[in-house]
Amino acid sequence: MTVAGLVRQSGSLALALYLPAALPNAVQAQVVVPDDVRDCPGCRVRLTEGRVLGATAESALFDGSGLYSWRAPDGTLWIHSETARDQIQVLAPGGRSVREFRAFGEGPGEFSSVESMACSKDGGTLWIFDGGAGRFARVTDAGEVTTLPPVGIPVEEFVVLSDSLILATGRLRTPEDLGLDAVLIDPRSGQRIAAIGQAAKVYNALIDRHRGRVPARLPDGRVALGHTREYVIDIVDPGSLAREQWVRDAPWFPPLRDPRASPTPVLAYVGALLEGFLVTAILVPEDDYADLLAGHQTRMEDSVRMWDSIVEIIDVSTRSVVHRERRDDLVVGAICPTGELIAQGYTESGFPVLTPITVTVTLERR
Repeated sequence: MTVAGLVRQSGSLALALYLPAALPNAVQAQVVVPDDVRDCPGCRVRLTEGRVLGATAESALFDGSGLYSWRAPDGTLWIHSETARDQIQVLAPGGRSVREFRAFGEGPGEFSSVESMACSKDGGTLWIFDGGAGRFARVTDAGEVTTLPPVGIPVEEFVVLSDSLILATGRLRTPEDLGLDAVLIDPRSGQRIAAIGQAAKVYNALIDRHRGRVPARLPDGRVALGHTREYVIDIVDPGSLAREQWVRDAPWFPPLRDPRASPTPVLAYVGALLEGFLVTAILVPEDDYADLLAGHQTRMEDSVRMWDSIVEIIDVSTRSVVHRERRDDLVVGAICPTGELIAQGYTESGFPVLTPITVTVTLERR
């Protein structure tokens, strides 16, 4: 994964949706989450690394930006990246590649390119957005594909709330789309139900192309939308469209002043733990980033030397950071529906490897 790939993965998800003239869904409240790590009485946070996957020529298929993964009911791990847009790599529980899932085409039961992936609320079904055909598709672990009507919206990221409701974000195309955060879609009909955004908010177009939203479904039905190029999280109620915005006061993640500035941190992942905690993963440049970059053509494996990851655990009830740790690998996403983080690294031979990381927060019952 190149540095450009990292920015592509997490920093250009600005939206391409028409914003109606009046939407009564402006941010309801704004909360500042301090940068200090507070004690969490009775909490024990642990990050446990699983078996390393990859390190073979086959693993090159899940190298690069836009990494998505699904732990199917049969235990197999389905992985997709932009390196191979028309296929999904399927790994056995032990990590061995068992097959490549393809369904190339734009007819019924086919897809032309995988833009992004998510899973159903119960984790039993994989959902993909076919960027070529502009439609969603459901996939079972047996490889059965059900295609749905076109939605007319260039979706890049989405979260499945139910079989009849998806919250999606996408690319920015026109100035009229500025200020829109996300859209609710009925995938059965392809119709847009509602828009989530601020009609009065106007962004600089250049900045907006470097902004984005990383959606995550919370246990209480709300959705967390992480701004990729700012450490800001919007908590959205899909029913009322009410929003609460969390602004992280982190000096190591300054507000984005100039989208052309490089390097800048990237909020790569936002997820939810059943215990009522958010987990975030931020890619941050190494102190010697400029020295590493200067004087030579970078390779994919150089990105691990140039970037680190910071993983934070945030208590939703107190809106405070209860755990933070810095890692020397690249935490670029998580496995749906288990919530295991996925860290990317490389062998000395240059083969990409993935490491699942289980995050647990144990609460002592008094």
